Amino acid sequence: FSRLPKAEQAALDIMRGEFTLLASEYPAEFIRLKGKQSDKKFVNDVTLAMMFLRAVLNDRPPGEYRRHELNELISHHQEQGLSTGSIHKRLGTLRAMFNLVSLELEIDSDKHHVFTHWQIPNQGEDRQERSDFSFEQLEQLRSLEVKRVPEIVWLIHLMLDTGLRVNECCGLMKTDVVLDDQYPHLRIQKNPFRRLKTKQSQRFVPLVGSALSAMMEARSVL
Repeated sequence: FSRLPKAEQAALDIMRGEFTLLASEYPAEFIRLKGKQSDKKFVNDVTLAMMFLRAVLNDRPPGEYRRHELNELISHHQEQGLSTGSIHKRLGTLRAMFNLVSLELEIDSDKHHVFTHWQIPNQGEDRQERSDFSFEQLEQLRSLEVKRVPEIVWLIHLMLDTGLRVNECCGLMKTDVVLDDQYPHLRIQKNPFRRLKTKQSQRFVPLVGSALSAMMEARSVL
């Protein structure tokens, strides 16, 4: 058995019902199954989730972890100052990863892992609400001088007068900017450079004020 190539060893293990993966081997399979190899944010989230796990627990098949270890994992990261929201997000990624891979690869021993339900003490109580910009702060942003990186100022002006998210602005393509229309606007749509948060995020956004000026200047330069 030890002389067989890894693929044939895995095939034989599957036939015997003995095939398993270590937790650290799950991310690559999860990313492959989701078809997200080129999605940097997705890959980074999966990588952070595995680092979150391995910072406390040894590398074992997911089905071998026990409830008390899950609680130790949560307690450790709370003591280290990680917010309860971030802990919940990391655990959610681990749950999705272990669920999908164990299902698709028919790893029965890992289908009943402990990362399905959890209790995070005082969850949400450490959440800090973002405060709105004051009028003075908005005026400071609008008056920024273009120096070495004009793209940053264009993006700031674009966000100020459209309400677009950062990734929506940064992921714009030239074809998304329509200036030769009676009503200049942006097409917010999925493209190879970034995904949209929801299907409803696909929309047309009118260009006015400093956002329009920024896009006209950008199109003249780029």
